[in-house]
Amino acid sequence: MKKGKKKWMREIAACIVLVLGILLLLFSGFYMVRTMWDYQEGIKEYDELKQKVFADEESRKKPEESSPTTETADGEQEIDQSIWNPLTSVCSAIAQMQEENDDVIGWIEFENLDISYPIVQGVDNNQYLRHTLSGEYNTAGCIFMESYNHSDFQDSHTIIYGHNMRNETMFGKLKNYKQIENYYQDHQYFTIYTKDKIYRYQIFAYYDLSETGFVYNVHFEEVEEFQKFIDTMYESSYEDTGVVAGPYDKIITLSTCSESGKRFVLNAVRVETREV
Repeated sequence: MKKGKKKWMREIAACIVLVLGILLLLFSGFYMVRTMWDYQEGIKEYDELKQKVFADEESRKKPEESSPTTETADGEQEIDQSIWNPLTSVCSAIAQMQEENDDVIGWIEFENLDISYPIVQGVDNNQYLRHTLSGEYNTAGCIFMESYNHSDFQDSHTIIYGHNMRNETMFGKLKNYKQIENYYQDHQYFTIYTKDKIYRYQIFAYYDLSETGFVYNVHFEEVEEFQKFIDTMYESSYEDTGVVAGPYDKIITLSTCSESGKRFVLNAVRVETREV
């Protein structure tokens, strides 16, 4: 009788394990399908936005790293701003987007890295972590600004977050800076557009750090404190880029996920501003 009971219990246990295994496989399959669906829906939504914002292909031509200059009648050098003119239509498109969602604060673009997305700012850092611009739930989320920053990009230090997606959308391509040799040399610059300004940034440092690392600070009481903060960025960088940034510059940090418990960040300094 005892042997029969033990056999019966083993059979029950085996059935339970089998059922749990099947449920686990079904859940895993559902999660994979849902993730792939989210990827595709996210790509579709942002591609449609990109086509509207950059409707004129001429607007996708980036400004030169050193804007051309002309000599005026009195012999002074004057920056030729005509190179920015085609890009002003992007600012107009952003203003239109803000009429539909006033959380939109700008657009970030790496011209030769295929990173081109709207930037939003929510009431906190969770609002757009798993939701797209339209408010739909999606694992890709949005590119979003730190909620403690001012939305006009005028803080000494601004933080922009984005997911490190497996299909290399969002900020998924940023890892190339640390994985591909000499990658930085051809990918030093990116542009941020707002409704009335265009900002050009040059990357000066990139590295991994903990998710609670020093870089996640946006308020500084003194110039000396901010200088020490920038010095730590240089000290942490995987590469000596030779780009100079100081305490009176506007610094921006792009942050994405890295290996477990860590974040990968790029630090960049504003090198040019165009008012529309």
